[in-house]
Amino acid sequence: MLGELQGNERAGMTGELWLQSIHPESGLTYRKALLSDIEAPKIVGQVKGIAAMLAGQGPLPPATLGLPIEAAIARRKVQMATQAQERCEKQLQEATRNRQSRHDRFCIDDEKGLNGSELNTFLHSKRADLHDMTPLESAEEGEVGLGRAREALSAFLRQRRMDAEKAEYQGRITDLANRRLPVNTRWRS
Repeated sequence: MLGELQGNERAGMTGELWLQSIHPESGLTYRKALLSDIEAPKIVGQVKGIAAMLAGQGPLPPATLGLPIEAAIARRKVQMATQAQERCEKQLQEATRNRQSRHDRFCIDDEKGLNGSELNTFLHSKRADLHDMTPLESAEEGEVGLGRAREALSAFLRQRRMDAEKAEYQGRITDLANRRLPVNTRWRS
């Protein structure tokens, strides 16, 4: 383990010198503490943690055990911060990809029934049934939001079809009435 440290960091520490040094919790040398049924498991666990940290794995060790590993701990802290930043960036990229995917999937659904200004108005209007979000915002939020946006789109298209049918029937009724009524009493639409 000491061999993994840079030469100037060892400060002359050897395995034999470490075994002769005093274990602060027991007051015994590390050699005697390692032979103890009480101290040995704790020390072995801590040594394994230090070895893992020196290998670039695992968390920071809770104690140095008198080993000259402060610089190695500082390097591991930097490494862990870099890894955390990389994970965060990857998660952010993944979230952005997922958001864009849901946006694209919703827009494909949306284009099937709407166009032009009607499409733009629908996509960018806040709706109470979407918790005061626009359909695009809801779709981008997550799979549940995408489902809600699709439901809102379906309801909007259904209402639009019903309004179109109503207008068509009203037009037919007006035409029929106009054909049957005298010219001076006809309905004007």
